[in-house]
Amino acid sequence: MNDSTAQSPSTAHDPTTAESGTALSTLKVFFAGISKIFNIVGKVVKGFVVLLLVIGLFAWIGLISAWNQGPNAYIPDSGALRVELNGVLVDELTYQDPFEAIVSDSQPSEHLLRDVIQSIDAAAQDDRINSMVMVLHDFSGGGSSKVLELGEAIERFKKTGKRVYAAADFFTQQRYLLGSFADDIYINHYGGVELKGLGSFRSYYGDAFDKLKVNFHVFRTGEFKDAVEPFVEGEMSEASANQTQLWLEDIWQVYKKTIASNREVSVELLDRYANEYDQLMLEFEGDAAEVALQTGLVDGVYFRDEILDILIEAIGPIDEEDTDFYSHVNYRGYLSQVDMDYDDNTAEVALVVASGSIMDGSESSGSIGGDSLAAQLREVRKNEDLAALVLRVNSPGGSAFASDVIRRELARYDEEGIPVVISMGSVAASGGYWISTPADEIWATETTITGSIGVFGIIPTVEETLETVGIRRDGVGTGPLASAFILDMPLTDQVAQIVQSGVDHIYDEFLLLVSDSRSISVEELDDIAQGRVWTGSQALELGLVDQIGSLLDAADSAAALAGVSDNYRLVESTPPQSWREQLLQIISDSVSSWLPIQGRSPSGSGLANTLGTYWFELQNNASELNILLNDPGHQYLFCSSCQNSGFAPQP
Repeated sequence: MNDSTAQSPSTAHDPTTAESGTALSTLKVFFAGISKIFNIVGKVVKGFVVLLLVIGLFAWIGLISAWNQGPNAYIPDSGALRVELNGVLVDELTYQDPFEAIVSDSQPSEHLLRDVIQSIDAAAQDDRINSMVMVLHDFSGGGSSKVLELGEAIERFKKTGKRVYAAADFFTQQRYLLGSFADDIYINHYGGVELKGLGSFRSYYGDAFDKLKVNFHVFRTGEFKDAVEPFVEGEMSEASANQTQLWLEDIWQVYKKTIASNREVSVELLDRYANEYDQLMLEFEGDAAEVALQTGLVDGVYFRDEILDILIEAIGPIDEEDTDFYSHVNYRGYLSQVDMDYDDNTAEVALVVASGSIMDGSESSGSIGGDSLAAQLREVRKNEDLAALVLRVNSPGGSAFASDVIRRELARYDEEGIPVVISMGSVAASGGYWISTPADEIWATETTITGSIGVFGIIPTVEETLETVGIRRDGVGTGPLASAFILDMPLTDQVAQIVQSGVDHIYDEFLLLVSDSRSISVEELDDIAQGRVWTGSQALELGLVDQIGSLLDAADSAAALAGVSDNYRLVESTPPQSWREQLLQIISDSVSSWLPIQGRSPSGSGLANTLGTYWFELQNNASELNILLNDPGHQYLFCSSCQNSGFAPQP
């Protein structure tokens, strides 16, 4: 050992050195303790700050909500119920990220049909409400069934002796159908009424896919199962055209009959208006508003300020100091103030909404997930106070597998003796009809699109597309089916036979389900199936539905089946949301209540609008193709023409 580095005994045992080490250790422990204390204090402060932020957030929401209980929620001693429908009527609000919904202007506003009807029915019995004003400048419709159901509520309101006014700068067909239920209809000097008939038009991509060398392999049962046509044909088939023409004519007759009755004009006049409008425009020198007035479709042609003056005079001003607007309460604000009195003995009839295309798995509101809807139905069934179930179906169908997941869950209600009634909305076809089969009763409206009892499969392959740029898939497998359903390889005859056999089997199952539930022989049913689409009134004659009526009619029937007609309430079940979604929705509801409503104007013209329409349709078709590639067995119960038909079947 080197002497210079060796430690002498005296140095190693120096007490001064030992004391220094002890002091240093003590300081380390002391400062470590101080550090822990600061960490704990920091966490407490952080938690306190977070708590303050949460409390502040809820206080902010509360202030906004309280602020919103101002003019919109105040119910005057005498005033009108203002129903401003700037958007579409829906059975279920489409889920959208709440913050995105606040700032987005790409989607039209949605109005829950049940909310509008409930507010009108309550206002009919409220002595403070002396009239109703429907503001329809930006109403985009939502389907004839919904409009007619709302019309029934307006008729109930009118029977109390209260007057209904409707105003729009320009009346499209859906606006006018709703507006026709009013006592007085007003339009702008430069407005008019559009009555042009109904049509079902869509783009066909068969020739384009041929050029792109995309091969769509189609398997179907039913002469009229035309959902796949746009992807494989260049134009509508004769069978599809014939069946579509029949149900369009049926709905158009209902439309004309309703207008003729509401306005006390003849159906012949409406036919001339729709078919010879060019001649009417010549007669009145191109003045569309005057054409509408002279044919009896409207009651007055005025500028906006003149319409406002008429309403102020008829309804009364807000108060003696504020005479610039009529006394009113908005329907949403009014609904928040309506108290529903129920006693402890009131039975519960559950309402579950199945709205949108049927997809495998879980989906948010606005689409139907087989797993998510089945789970919701399962939770509702566990309710000990449940007397009956009403399932509102508004769907063109989709995945066969997902449809049966829902059907099976619905069938379990019968096993437990719980009545189930289906209320069909604008469309309940194909998979939408499949899930309806376990019901005790099926209700539809006259213009509901239903039926489409048929099945198809579709598998696209792109091997020829990739071949054009020199890409080719190759490999080996243990058997001839190892390469099945690889989309960039050719579809073999074996795979084609497998899919076709599955499609045939599902069709046979469909016939058996309907035959058993509707007490119709399979042979008789096959004649009216084959993928054919029917209106609600036609379906009633064929035995596919039991009654024609609204959602409220279906609820009354469900209560009667459960023996609780005298005292029940309809309780809507909503899909479960996470705490985050619930919090964001609360914020969205509070903020959107005082932000200007964003909406896409339904009107427009010119090249930009035309291109926008094509782009929108292309997006819809792409979305539809996504639906058609969702089923694990490549088998689909879907009616594409049911949701691409202009006025009538919009879900």
